[in-house]
Amino acid sequence: MDHRRGAAVVTLGPSAALIRAQVQSIREKARREDPRVFGFKAEGGWSGAPTLEIDGESFVVAPCRSTLEVRERLAQSEDDGHRLILITTLSESDLGEDVVARLARRRLAPIDPWEGAVRLFQASKADPRLRRDGWMANALIENAPPNGYPAVPAGVLDRDTAWTAFLVHRLGLPDGRPDAVTLLRWTLDPQQAPRFESLDSAARQRMRERLRETAGAVGDAVADCLEAANGSLAVPIGLALGVVFTDDVGQEETVALRQGAVRIERLLNGMRIAPDVAIQWKTAAEVVLRETVDTRIRHDAMTRADTILEQLGVGTFAYLSDWSPTGFHQRLVRLAAALRDALARGSSDELWLQLQAVNRHQAAAGHIEQVRRAEMAVRLVRWLSTPPAPSSESLGNAASEYTQSSSLVDLARIALRAGDPVQPLADAYSSLLSHVAERREEKNRHFGELLADWIATGSTSADLLPVEHTIERVIGPLVGEVPVLLVVVDGMSVPVWREILEDLSRQNWASLEPADAPIPPGLATVPSVTQYSRTSLLSGRLTSGAAADEKRAFEAHPTLVRLSKTQFPPVLFHKGELSQPGGRALAETVRSEIASPDRRIVAAVVNAVDDYLAKADQVRPRWSLEYLPLVAALLHEARMAGRVVVFASDHGHLLDDETRISRNDYGDRWRSDDQKAGEGEIVLAGARVGANSGRVIVPWSERTRYGMKKNGYHGGATLQEMIVPIAVVSAGVQVPGWIERAPVYPGWWEEPVSAPPIAVAAPAVQPPVPARKGRKTPLFDEVEPPVVQAPAAPIWIDLLFRSEIFASQKRLAGRVAPPDEQFKSLLSALDERGGKLTRTALAHRLGLSLVRVASFMAAARRVLNVEGYAVVKFDEPSDTIELNRELLIAQFELQSASSRSTR
Repeated sequence: MDHRRGAAVVTLGPSAALIRAQVQSIREKARREDPRVFGFKAEGGWSGAPTLEIDGESFVVAPCRSTLEVRERLAQSEDDGHRLILITTLSESDLGEDVVARLARRRLAPIDPWEGAVRLFQASKADPRLRRDGWMANALIENAPPNGYPAVPAGVLDRDTAWTAFLVHRLGLPDGRPDAVTLLRWTLDPQQAPRFESLDSAARQRMRERLRETAGAVGDAVADCLEAANGSLAVPIGLALGVVFTDDVGQEETVALRQGAVRIERLLNGMRIAPDVAIQWKTAAEVVLRETVDTRIRHDAMTRADTILEQLGVGTFAYLSDWSPTGFHQRLVRLAAALRDALARGSSDELWLQLQAVNRHQAAAGHIEQVRRAEMAVRLVRWLSTPPAPSSESLGNAASEYTQSSSLVDLARIALRAGDPVQPLADAYSSLLSHVAERREEKNRHFGELLADWIATGSTSADLLPVEHTIERVIGPLVGEVPVLLVVVDGMSVPVWREILEDLSRQNWASLEPADAPIPPGLATVPSVTQYSRTSLLSGRLTSGAAADEKRAFEAHPTLVRLSKTQFPPVLFHKGELSQPGGRALAETVRSEIASPDRRIVAAVVNAVDDYLAKADQVRPRWSLEYLPLVAALLHEARMAGRVVVFASDHGHLLDDETRISRNDYGDRWRSDDQKAGEGEIVLAGARVGANSGRVIVPWSERTRYGMKKNGYHGGATLQEMIVPIAVVSAGVQVPGWIERAPVYPGWWEEPVSAPPIAVAAPAVQPPVPARKGRKTPLFDEVEPPVVQAPAAPIWIDLLFRSEIFASQKRLAGRVAPPDEQFKSLLSALDERGGKLTRTALAHRLGLSLVRVASFMAAARRVLNVEGYAVVKFDEPSDTIELNRELLIAQFELQSASSRSTR
C-alpha cells in the first residue's frame, strides 16, 4: 500500500481492522484449538495501538524485527497470560520450527485482506478477479458496517457485490454501477470527492476503470477531474463544457470558445476531452440540476460554472448556457438589442430567437414577471408589424375590435410600464412603448370621432351594450334561469378584466355567452365617471347619483323585482357593507345573502381598481384574485351557493404615462364646453352626456389630464375609458341557452414560434439553438401578410403513435385517454412553441373551454408521463404547459425506432 502523494513509495503496515478481520477468520477456522498466539508476516510493521480489542478480548500486538524479539514476546505472553499477535517481516525458517509450532494453525500467516473481507459477507471465497485488488479488501474491512455486509449467495463474494460494497461504504455512492448522472450527483456533496482523493494510486486507477465501465467516457473524464482534486466542481465544469463546445456560433466565436476548451484541461488533470464526451457530460450535469430539489445547491453549481467561464476567458459567451445566471442576464441584453433592431430596421428574425432563448433558460421559472414582460414586448412588435386594419365604420365595430384584439395591446403596455431591472431592456421597452403610443393615438382619435357622431345622432345598436341596459339585456335573462351574483368592479378596464379572467380560468371558472350571439362590448356614459356611469348601470337608465341612489334604484328595478320572490327582493352591497370590522373577511350578512337559495339576485360593488387609480404610488399590481381578496371571497361564496357570476364595470380607465396637465373645471378627464376644444380634445353633445346640460369637452388623446397626477384617470373618450367589460362566469352551473366560450386571441398574440429541429436518435443531447430564420417582410411596412402553410407533424410524433409503449400507456389509461387527434394537436402545438404553451393558447388550439383544459391535461399526463417521469407538466405560476421532448423520446424509446430520423 502506498501514500497518495509524494515521489517516494512508503509501504504501510496492516491496519487494525485488517488484523482484527484476519484474527477472527483464523479463530473461526481453528475454533477447537482456541489459539492464543497469532503470527503474521507483513511489510511496514505496526503503527497502531499496543493492544487490540477483538470479540471482547484484549490482544497484545507485538511488532518484531528479530527472532530474539519474537521469542522474548512469546515468553512474556506465557508469563502474563495475554493473547498475542506477532507482526514481523521474518520468514518461518527465520523463526524456527519451535516458534512456528506455537502459532495459530502452526503457521506464520501472510496478510491476506480477502480472507478477512469474505468473512464479512458470510462467504468462503472471493471471485478470483478480485485477488489483485487487495486495496479493495482493506477498504471493505475498514468501512464494514457494524453487522457486516449482507450475505452473498453460494458463499462466493462476486465482483459486482464487492464493488457495490466498496463504492457505497467507502466512497458514499448510492450503488455499485454509477452512471454519469449518479456520479455527478455524488460530486455535489463537498464531502464526497475528497474520499476519492484519499485513495492510493492503485485504487484510483481501478476506480477509473470501474467508472469507465459504468459511466462510459464521461466516467473516465470525471475521473480526470477527481484526480486533479476538482471533483466538487464536476457539475459546474459540465455546464461550462456545454458552452465551450457549442457549435451554434460563428467561426470567430468558435475559435475563442475552443481556446477556452484548451484552458479547461487544467481542471481535468491536464487531459483533453473529446467534444462528444463534453456534451454528454454537460447533458448529465443538466439532468442532475433538474433533479436537485435544494435551490441553494443548484444556485451554487450555476454560479461556480460562471466563475469557471470567466477563468477560461469565455465569460461573454455565458448566454450559450441554459443554466448560467450571467447567461440569463446576457440573453435579456441580447433580447434588448433585438428589440432595438426590430424597431430600427424592421427585422424580427433575431427577436424570435432571443425570446425563445430567454424562455428556454432555467432562470425563467424564477423570473416569471420579467419573462412575461419580454413576451409582451415581442407581441407588441408583432402588432406593430401587422398592417393596420381599415378604420372601423361604426362605433360597434371599433368597440368589438378593441375587446377582441387591441385591448391586448393595452394589457401588454401595462406590463411594460414597469420597465426592467436590466437597463438595456428597460430602454428598449421605453422606445417600443413610444412607437405603440403613436399608433394607439390614431386609433383613439378615430374612436373619439365615432363616439361623438354616435352620441350626437342618438344612435342605438345591438352590437353595443350601453351600461344602463346591462340589467335588462344580460342580468335579467340570467336571473330568470339561475341565481346570480353581480360583481361591479368600479373602474375595471377591458385589459384589467382580461388579467382577472386568466386567474379565474386557473380556478375553473368558465366564461359563458348566449348560444346565439356573444355579449356585446359595454359602453360607459359620458363623462365616463362613477357618478354617472355606475349609477346608470345599477339603475337601468341614464342618470346620476351616489351609492344611496344606486341601492334604491337597483333594489326596486322592475325586471329584477318581478323575477325575485316577494320576501326576497334584489339586494346591493357597497364598499363599506362588504367587509367585517377590520376588513379581513366578508361580512356575515353578505355571505348569508349569497348562500340563500331564495335570493335570486345579489349585487356587490368593489372599489379596488378605482381606489388604486386615485393614488399616486409606484405600486403596479397584477390584477388577480390574490390582489382582490374581496372578489375572491365573493366568488367562493357564489361557487358554494351554485350562483352564476356577472362581472361588470361602469367605466374603464387610463393609466398615467407622462400625461400633461391642462385647465380644469370639473374632472380629471372632462371639462365644460367653452367652445375651445384644443389639441387632442373633442366635443361630446347629446342625450347620453349626463353632465353640463349635455355638452362636455373630453380628451380623445391619452396625453391630457385636467387634475393632479395620480396612478390613473377616467372621464375621457379613449377606448380604454369608454369600452367596459360585461361578462358572465360559472363554476359548473349550466344555464339554458348559454354555452362555455374560450377567449379568442388574435394571431399576433399567439402565433406559433417554430421549435428547433431535433435528432430523434440522440435524446440525451440537448438540441442546438435553431438556425436563424423567420419572416423576411419588413416589420412595419403595410404589405399583405404572407400565406404560411401549417407545418407537417414532426417525425417524432409519428414515431410516438407507432410506439408499443404509447399503445400500452393508452390501454392503461383506458377510457380517459384523449383521442389521437387531440394528442397530435397537443404535441404539435407544444412543438411549434418550443415546448411551452399557455393554457389559454392550448384551449384555443384544441377548441376547448379553459376549464376543460385541466381535465384534458390530466388525462394526457396519464399517458405521456411514463413511470411518473414528467414528460408533460403544468407550471401553475406561469399558467404554462411544458413538454420535455428529449425525455419523451427516451421514455418511449423513439431513438431505437429511427436512429437517423429528424423533423
